[in-house]
Amino acid sequence: MREFDEGDIQAIMGVVEDLALDAADGDTSIPQEKFARILAAIRYCVDEGAVCQGRADGEGIVQHAAADELYHLGYRSIVDKAAYALRRYNQISLAFDDYGMEELGRTFRKEIPDELSRFDPRFEPDVEVVFGYPMPQDDGTLQGIDAIAAAIDRIGFEQAAFASMRTEAVRAAAAKAARRGVNLYEVLQAQES
Repeated sequence: MREFDEGDIQAIMGVVEDLALDAADGDTSIPQEKFARILAAIRYCVDEGAVCQGRADGEGIVQHAAADELYHLGYRSIVDKAAYALRRYNQISLAFDDYGMEELGRTFRKEIPDELSRFDPRFEPDVEVVFGYPMPQDDGTLQGIDAIAAAIDRIGFEQAAFASMRTEAVRAAAAKAARRGVNLYEVLQAQES
């Protein structure tokens, strides 16, 4: 996480002001809690922008960009991730099958669309996301659109793997996974071992 210096604070003040005015929605002030969320959202976007810039610069040589430039770069990256997640979700939904596993069906058909519709890259890009269907290797570090996109990608990966298997075998494994509270792919991998 990049530390803000005085120049960064001056550069980012325009972004803070714009978001605060939008959040106030014509009111003369905003609650302190909402202002804190704005600052957290800006920090998240700046950090995302620094990651993007690091990838663009290659070899880890990151030039010192102004905080407002990093904010806009990070914000665009987050919006692009949201667009990708929605495209990928729509692609998977064309042939999605929960194989009788309620948690998988609820996560894909209800929880993910709910999170996508509530996702707000301007004021809460770092919102904590939790799904009912257990995601493997989820250590809780992914937030916001990163967590949503990872869940969509993981379910898409599982759906592709299941498509090549007999439906009856997948349904039997789904029943076992539901009883054990794990994801379906882990059960199928264990059966193959």
